[in-house]
Amino acid sequence: MEMKQNLEYYRMMANVQEENFKDLEIKPHMAEFLMGKRFYSDDAFGLAAKYFEKALDEYFTANKECRALCEGRYRFDGYTYMEYSADLFQAMTDHYMQQLNCKQHCSVELASAAGRDSPLQDFLPSHFNYLQFSYYNSERYEQAIECAKSYLLFHPKDEMMTQNLNYYSAVMGEDQAAAISARQVVKQHIQQSILEKELLYFGYEAFGIAFVDPDTWTPEDVMPKTLRNKHKADRETAARITEEIGNLMKEIEILVEEKKKDSSDMTKMIVPQEGGTVLHDNIKVTMMSRQLNGSQRVLLDEVISHDDCRELQRLANVAALKGDGYSGHPSPHTPSEMFQGVTILKAIKVCTPIRPYLANELISLEHLEVFHSPSGVRIPVKAKKK
Repeated sequence: MEMKQNLEYYRMMANVQEENFKDLEIKPHMAEFLMGKRFYSDDAFGLAAKYFEKALDEYFTANKECRALCEGRYRFDGYTYMEYSADLFQAMTDHYMQQLNCKQHCSVELASAAGRDSPLQDFLPSHFNYLQFSYYNSERYEQAIECAKSYLLFHPKDEMMTQNLNYYSAVMGEDQAAAISARQVVKQHIQQSILEKELLYFGYEAFGIAFVDPDTWTPEDVMPKTLRNKHKADRETAARITEEIGNLMKEIEILVEEKKKDSSDMTKMIVPQEGGTVLHDNIKVTMMSRQLNGSQRVLLDEVISHDDCRELQRLANVAALKGDGYSGHPSPHTPSEMFQGVTILKAIKVCTPIRPYLANELISLEHLEVFHSPSGVRIPVKAKKK
């Protein structure tokens, strides 16, 4: 991500052209494909078709190389070879399934490019989609029909491509168009890939060897019915979980917005700006949430007088309990915070004259009045006479 930001910064520098950037790791088929897309975007369809054709040739060459690299000895995952125990036939099956899985993954490998988070979607079929339109705009209808039919081998139910093919056939003539077939190399590629997928699905169903189809164009009937039902259930479960997560995220966003609003309202109620004068008397805000490292936290000064503060401290020394003062929890916040609490009942008890051993502590009803109403509006509290 940081390197992407650096590249974007370099692109914005003066006198820097796109031609100055050269990817030293890009594969030939991807370089030709991206160049074709650039000319395609510029409506230079003749040049675009030329580069897309080169990209196809390089793609099938790279595909052969990738598949050849899948051959070789069985590759263990980490230290699993230490626990691997199989007879001859199981070992042969595992080895062959691994090779087929690797060969199927070549379509993902060839569709990946540096700087992208995921492979290009439907990479091989997209070549023929670009080509059919490029040839059409170049008035080369025979090649346009050939590429349209090749694309329909991957996606036979594509309505837009079917309409394009019908149009090209009408322009060129139905008889001539019928004589044009899809490219043989595409037929062979699809046939080989489907046979491998069928074997891999069989291994998945019979031996439990997992296989995730990397292609979006695979016919639905290639997957066994039992696996189709299982995958359908998994997709429905995933969709439901995704929906629930989405709903939960919306609820969290609403709560966050409400919390921000409450915090904003509280700030407005207390003080118009940090360090200023609050709306009540001469109370000052000395610290806000940022300094106190938490939301909806505020430190106020001049809430009570110094004398009242001393009286409350004296009451706390006698009556305060470690914890919240109610449930006896030693640390209701975090273990790093010390907290002491005094309940109204406890304050009344220590202020009554029936506790002579507290007389030396000088706890009077005055303390209780300050504790009960520290705002300055005292509520008299009287002790009952015995």
